Amino acid sequence: MHHLAGRLGPIRDDLEPARRRFAVELRGLFSELGISVRGYAKRQDIHPTLVTRYLNGEVMPSEEFVLDLAAAVEQSAGRSRNVDTGKLLSTRRAAEDARPRGWGNATRLRREITEALNNARVAQADLQKLIESYAVAQSRIAELEVLCAALRGTAIPERTIAAGPRWTYNRNMLLGRGATAAYVQAVDLATDQIVSRLADPASPNPPPTEARVFIPAQSGQTTYLSALVAKAVDAGYRMVLVISPPLNAARSQLQARLRDSLAPVIDGGAPLLWITSDEIDFRPSGPLFQAMQFEKTEPELPLYAPANLGKAMTRLLVVKKNVAVLRKTIKLFELIQTPLREVPALVIDAEGRPMLPGSAIERTLARLKSTLPRAQHVTFAALEPTEVNSPNAFMMWLPRPPDVISSADRVGDLP
Repeated sequence: MHHLAGRLGPIRDDLEPARRRFAVELRGLFSELGISVRGYAKRQDIHPTLVTRYLNGEVMPSEEFVLDLAAAVEQSAGRSRNVDTGKLLSTRRAAEDARPRGWGNATRLRREITEALNNARVAQADLQKLIESYAVAQSRIAELEVLCAALRGTAIPERTIAAGPRWTYNRNMLLGRGATAAYVQAVDLATDQIVSRLADPASPNPPPTEARVFIPAQSGQTTYLSALVAKAVDAGYRMVLVISPPLNAARSQLQARLRDSLAPVIDGGAPLLWITSDEIDFRPSGPLFQAMQFEKTEPELPLYAPANLGKAMTRLLVVKKNVAVLRKTIKLFELIQTPLREVPALVIDAEGRPMLPGSAIERTLARLKSTLPRAQHVTFAALEPTEVNSPNAFMMWLPRPPDVISSADRVGDLP
């Protein structure tokens, strides 16, 4: 553990036994990384002193920090290392209970929470069955409404979504990795329906559309998400922001899978420009600000003009659903020289759990919407029905798709 020398002092003798055990276990896990405290803090974008205090047992780290550390250890060791995160979090909870002025009734409260969660899982399963049945009914109602509108002569034609090069690459990759043709067709049809109901990126005055898409559990949400991104780029959206779950490991994994499923360069088209990296959201810098300045073939025309859209690179970002990170993202957008009212943008919330009204995260997302006036918003929601109040909002319940892969392949091989 040479990397700890001179950086971490001995654990205090007066530390409660439970907190000492947790600190020792955390140090042991950290030592497997073979990296300095300062190096790991820089990677996680937190202050080195805070990491030191975590490892000394002086400050109780969040569950997010613990899970990120475990994920980093597993990633550095490859498949040969499997951290027991359940045991690790249990040790952390015991240490938290031992804190001075800690919860005296933590055990009882935790038991009640566990019981409530079990009841919620049962209710969730029942709700999922109801929503799947409702999705079938909604699809049938939509078909009948279209038929009635055609008979009355009042049908509004939907935008036709042509198969572009990004989606073609994505589709061929899915089929090449063992996805069944029926499953890929289901993803194709569902994402066509979503994109066709969003505003045309080349429209001079696009209405701000908000969509909530409900996907049954274990149906491959990331596959739907990557297909939607591919079709959005093909359609002309030139900035795509994906909001991931708040864990660093989850964000990194999502970006890596999106990067893998999108062709970096297409013959005759502009390449993709990733603003965030697989390792970290981003750090404000001169080159980063420069990369966010959109190029125009015809400078006198707006970016959304067809003459500019075809040659402009698409900027892609995957950021955590975290207030501080989203505020930095908004600040980055505000520094773009190209007027944001010209930038066709798509914001996808991949972590659509309900938010507390008036919470900091809700206020920050509202500010993000006002910062991108041309943006279209899609939320991949959990199976809790939520009202949408925007006049251009819509909800879509996707039925459970056919078998994801053939029997000879594994689900883990698919993006």
